[in-house]
Amino acid sequence: MDRVAHNRLLCAIVLFLAFKCMAAVSYRATVATGDKALYNFGVYRAAAQRLDNHQTIYFHETGPKLMFQHSSSPLLPLLERPLDRFSTAKAFQIWVGMNVAAMLMSVVLYCWATGVRILDDPVPVLLAVLTAFRYWPTVIELGTGNTDVLQLMLICGMLVCARYGRWILYAVLVAIGALTKTWMIGTLFYLLVRRKWMAAAASVVFFVAGGAVLFTMIGWKEFPLYLEVTKRYSTQDVLFSHSVAGIARELFTANPAMTPIVQSPVLHLGLLVIGYGYLMIGLAYIWWKGPKMSEYQLRLSMGLMAIALILGSTISHQYYFVLALPLLWTLLIGDGGVNPQWWVKAGAFVIYLIFSVPTPGDPLPDAYKHGGIKALEVAITFAAGMSLWTLGLYALIREFSTSGQRATAPPAATLPLTATAQ
Repeated sequence: MDRVAHNRLLCAIVLFLAFKCMAAVSYRATVATGDKALYNFGVYRAAAQRLDNHQTIYFHETGPKLMFQHSSSPLLPLLERPLDRFSTAKAFQIWVGMNVAAMLMSVVLYCWATGVRILDDPVPVLLAVLTAFRYWPTVIELGTGNTDVLQLMLICGMLVCARYGRWILYAVLVAIGALTKTWMIGTLFYLLVRRKWMAAAASVVFFVAGGAVLFTMIGWKEFPLYLEVTKRYSTQDVLFSHSVAGIARELFTANPAMTPIVQSPVLHLGLLVIGYGYLMIGLAYIWWKGPKMSEYQLRLSMGLMAIALILGSTISHQYYFVLALPLLWTLLIGDGGVNPQWWVKAGAFVIYLIFSVPTPGDPLPDAYKHGGIKALEVAITFAAGMSLWTLGLYALIREFSTSGQRATAPPAATLPLTATAQ
């Protein structure tokens, strides 16, 4: 065995052990605290059981709060039905295993999309898998049995499609994501950045067609209820939200989630205008510059699109920030000969560390519900998200100037051929 083959074998063994360790630790820690499964997995399971009993899968709870309610298309209840024959504990264990596998696949897809030579340069792979599992949003995501890891895998799959120009397949992934969580239809924005108008239209067509098939399977009487629950969840102020709209509401208006820092219509409106204006200006810039972007910038754009979806949504839980991982990975790893400035990488790592520390979320502990300085801690996740958006946007903009400098720089002096042979 030559040295290259020997090193690749060692890399394969190290990566296998890292994947096995992260997957096993996360799986065991999650199933050991499976009482949280009723938050999300329990909702999908209850909807699937109602479907088995020929009952409506929507409006299981009624009233102004409308908590623990299935609010997306029938896709998830249909996918969960095969697990109904197992006990809730066993079904949850299987669900967690599937999510852990999806996280590992997300890492593989991201590395594939960015051209990382896994067996020749395992460091980026190790960094991605470590940051993926040692990450507070991932811990919450696995514990509640939600589907954001599936969304992450789809986004990483979209990156692969973008690398190879498989735009129709990208459109299919958009539709699957939107049928899982309706707001994922926003991922077609990347197609607009790339000026793939037909693929963007196809995303909408696939989403509508997929929804039609699903509602044909369960009965069209469910469709008006789906529209109603989607509308009501879009303004569900009893749920704590780590987005522009959520933080503005929770810190500066009277709301059921917590006592505000101060009730101020001016501060509330000001944060909405500044926050959404900042996001919209950034997205408009990305769309405008799309045709001129390098591959690295386009990957940054994909990550920025995902974080903008989270920050711009009216309801945004902490575990949604699993979707911030592609942007963190791109800033930390770089690729294709493009490496961000050291302080950009350092800033991304600091933001990752903030995300990885357990912080108050939903439901809020009582200590954070009553205003005061302590209540400001609820905005840590939001602040980290906006910081990541800012850093990613800066890295994207800066690359235009640095790429121009590389293009105009004189060629480096080369040594004579005789010197290189010595």
